[in-house]
Amino acid sequence: MTKQNKSGVVSGHLVHKCRKRVWLILFLLTSIMFFSWQPQHIQGLSSIPPSWTRVNEYGFGYPPTSNGTRLFVFDGRLYAHNEYGLFQMVSLVCREWKTVFTPAPAGDYWVEPLGNYLFLGKKNFNKLWRIKEGEDFTSTNWIQITSKGLPGGACPRFKIIFNKQIYGVYNFYDSASDDWLFEIWRSADIDKTTMNWNKVVGNNFGDPKNNQGVNIMAIYNSHVYAGTDTRTGWFGNYLQFGDGVEIWESPSGDPGTWTQVNIDGFGTEIKQIGTGITFRTNQDIYSWAVYKAPNQTQEYLYIGTSSHYGAEIWRYDGTGKNGWKNVTPPWAGVYPYVATPGRNLSMIVFQNNLYLAEGFPTANLGKYDGKNWSIVVSGPNPFGPNNQALTSLAIFEDRFYVATRSHYSAVTKGDQVYGYPLLVWKYACTELYLLNRRLLFNPFNHKFILVT
Repeated sequence: MTKQNKSGVVSGHLVHKCRKRVWLILFLLTSIMFFSWQPQHIQGLSSIPPSWTRVNEYGFGYPPTSNGTRLFVFDGRLYAHNEYGLFQMVSLVCREWKTVFTPAPAGDYWVEPLGNYLFLGKKNFNKLWRIKEGEDFTSTNWIQITSKGLPGGACPRFKIIFNKQIYGVYNFYDSASDDWLFEIWRSADIDKTTMNWNKVVGNNFGDPKNNQGVNIMAIYNSHVYAGTDTRTGWFGNYLQFGDGVEIWESPSGDPGTWTQVNIDGFGTEIKQIGTGITFRTNQDIYSWAVYKAPNQTQEYLYIGTSSHYGAEIWRYDGTGKNGWKNVTPPWAGVYPYVATPGRNLSMIVFQNNLYLAEGFPTANLGKYDGKNWSIVVSGPNPFGPNNQALTSLAIFEDRFYVATRSHYSAVTKGDQVYGYPLLVWKYACTELYLLNRRLLFNPFNHKFILVT
């Protein structure tokens, strides 16, 4: 029995002995875990460039995605979103990610970090939620938003914040024209649970036969921009191409202030052999960035197109239709009479350079210094034979991250995330289960991470 003094309190001597035993147990446990830390073979290590490391398990435990994984930073953490769910990076060293709770089923929603919130909306435009920075991903912390102004209380797909207002795109079927139309709406009610919306662009910028949707919205030179896509059929069917992508600009975002600032499709066109049909190649826009190179006196807006006949990068100086310059990488672009598919899916600025992630089939990671392009990671199988596309880029804690995707159904390993600059970890964190709770032991800092 434990000895007590007259007041019933355990003596200090016994407490000291108990503490020593607890510390001894923890020391032995940590030592066992540290010395049992065994080398782990990393498949495809030879194909991973120096200072790059895969930081997730293949596909977060899921098969390859259909549309790729998107990376983004919210509330001081790195996230990945795809059709299988929303994942948060828990430990870089341990390659540990966890699935966070969302109020809508996986694959049925979009997410967008804007301001102090992460917004989540159903793809059919009928429901919208938000969660605030610093809050846990629980059902009570996801607040459902009431939408007013759009037909039937619909919610647009959020794109960007400009002048303290959220801008979103609303797509709908118009029975009168038997066609799909889009509109751009905005709301200043960012912090409110009821968002009142006002339409600023209608009827596909007045060109419903050409413009089919808006994939990107951007901010540059204190103006807001929208880029349209213009094909009605599949990626390579030029018979269902429009006149080419359009870039629209407004100094305020107000109705009636939007002006097209490029030539349709940037003027790039080719003639099909045999049919003699001439068509504009640039039908989709998927990426943009604002970048000022160290060797330049001003920043520019960069637009990345996707095309079955060659993707391009165009640079804009803000001066209207004559302010564009083709700065496509030398390994990409349009080749006469030859289909050269390209998809410029993501751009981001890191360490004074502009980086470009290419999708299937080229899958290069390119770098631009304002004058010259170079390839950082080569396609068509970047980082390993299972990868055929780069889908997203992100910067988190002074490190560069890129998501990969397999294009072929025969590949069983899912989407991967790689980080730079990082050492190649030859050792894995050790798992420990204590009272039905899963712990990870990080051998680099000798700390435990509570996962579940």
